[in-house]
Amino acid sequence: ETFDTLNRKIEKQATLIAKEGGVPKFYIRVLVELEDLLKEQLKDKELQKKFNKANGRAFNRMKLNLRKHNAKYESEIKAFRE
Repeated sequence: ETFDTLNRKIEKQATLIAKEGGVPKFYIRVLVELEDLLKEQLKDKELQKKFNKANGRAFNRMKLNLRKHNAKYESEIKAFRE
């Protein structure tokens, strides 16, 4: 829920962000940390089996949303990781 709120705020402020020099570093850091956390969770198959139906759906939705958003900021994420 807060991830969606943050994304909406970033999208609303797109003109200001473009004028100020790009996407804030904290936002890129959040995307990178979430991506790393999801990769760790994907490796743990036992944990995924323990998810109830609602949590499994939420996990998959978050994974897809994060991939979609990370595709927009791929170059910034790559630069942040280096």
